[in-house]
Amino acid sequence: MTPDNPVITRYLATLNAGLDGLHAHDRDEVLSDIRSHISEATQAGTPLDRVFESLGPADALARAYSIELLLKKPEAFKKRSNRLLRLAGLVVLGGIPTLVAVIVFSVIGIAFTITGIALFVAGQIALDGNLPWWIRMDADPRLAVVLGPILFVLGGVSFLGLWGYLRLASNVIRRVLPPKAA
Repeated sequence: MTPDNPVITRYLATLNAGLDGLHAHDRDEVLSDIRSHISEATQAGTPLDRVFESLGPADALARAYSIELLLKKPEAFKKRSNRLLRLAGLVVLGGIPTLVAVIVFSVIGIAFTITGIALFVAGQIALDGNLPWWIRMDADPRLAVVLGPILFVLGGVSFLGLWGYLRLASNVIRRVLPPKAA
């Protein structure tokens, strides 16, 4: 298979675009390795589609090489930021703190929202004097009518906190991981 095959050229161009965050030397080395692999495999009689199937999509291969270089050659990413901070950020935001934050924000949001609605409705029904016999309200119904919307708003604030945290975490993770090819 000739190196000027349009399928190979397009694959290598996509791979090159995915490696745009690397130093030129590292990018050329990766492209040379892949070009050599394709050439050797096709010369051995492996069909080109099977070669590409074994390599996987070019953008995924570029991300894998970028991550490998991030772990093995931190100087390849000096112009972006400190390697240690990137890896620590990825571990911290992708680990237990994120799990805890999602659970806490979700539980508080759901509980406060539902309780706020139920308290407001029960207070309104109690003010009308139609509260069923099996529901007992020891507090003044007006207090329930006032506290219900407050709890509802606090539940909404908790959902906004969850949204903000997830947005922050995804932005940090996007900055830590090498760029994905367009």
